Amino acid sequence: MIKRFFVLAAFLSIPALATAHQGLTGPCAECHTMHDSQDGNPVATDGPLPNLLKKFDCIGCHAYSSNNLTTGRADGSPKAPQVIDSGNPIAGGYFSTSSSNGMQHNVSDLILPLDPQFTTIPGTATTYDASSQITCENCHDRTIGHMTADAPRLGDATSSYRMLGRDSVYVKGTGDANFEIAAGQNIYDAASLNLFCATCHGLFHGSGPSNQGAGQDPTPNAWIRHPTDVSLSNEYPAATFTGSQTTPMGTTGLDTDMVMCISCHRPHGSGEPDLLRFTYSDNQSGDSTAATGCETCHGEK
Repeated sequence: MIKRFFVLAAFLSIPALATAHQGLTGPCAECHTMHDSQDGNPVATDGPLPNLLKKFDCIGCHAYSSNNLTTGRADGSPKAPQVIDSGNPIAGGYFSTSSSNGMQHNVSDLILPLDPQFTTIPGTATTYDASSQITCENCHDRTIGHMTADAPRLGDATSSYRMLGRDSVYVKGTGDANFEIAAGQNIYDAASLNLFCATCHGLFHGSGPSNQGAGQDPTPNAWIRHPTDVSLSNEYPAATFTGSQTTPMGTTGLDTDMVMCISCHRPHGSGEPDLLRFTYSDNQSGDSTAATGCETCHGEK
């Protein structure tokens, strides 16, 4: 008995394992099995699995068929935020079980086979095939550990918003406790979030038209891609974007509103082409009364 206790204590003392589910509550047995065997039968439906899990990695907990429309979490156990069709999408959006790949990020864990239109990463010259299709862990670093949703994240390898981490780039921010399923609001650091997206989609970023590329219009200040990291408080001093779920803005100070990639797009997916947060065709020039989509900022254009 002493030997068994020592082995268990050593197992729990490993930092990566000890912090992997910080912030989660409930019985350990909802997610883990020690031997993947009970009464001569396997416990894990896809097992045996790494990390002693009973369900296959991320989607085992995050891909139930429905959300609790109050909390954004699964109606059953374990109560994790859901990323597939739910009727009321969380802040990151959702992977649809019925729409085309053009309406969602092409994550192999949830979308197979690879759609031919996604053989090139948008904004790059990088090509890839189904064997190198991205997974949840290309964006989310599970070694950071699950923590309570509403605590501020420092944007480093131990504390990153929504466990986002890629190529040593992490995101600062504070997540809404209910994942914006209701009236809450996430707090984003625009600079770190835009830089994170740029680890794949580099040519969509830049502080000016310097990223035009060969053969593009060399005219100074001739934008060919929508700018990010631009302070809207300078361009639209009377406008307030803080608190918007439709077109959220990042903050780099107390009142500096900044354009982000996710001001227009939901990173997981939506019911709109190109993962947009709004219906692009509904935007009309000269409509100063509208407050959705492009017209949130450009209603008088």
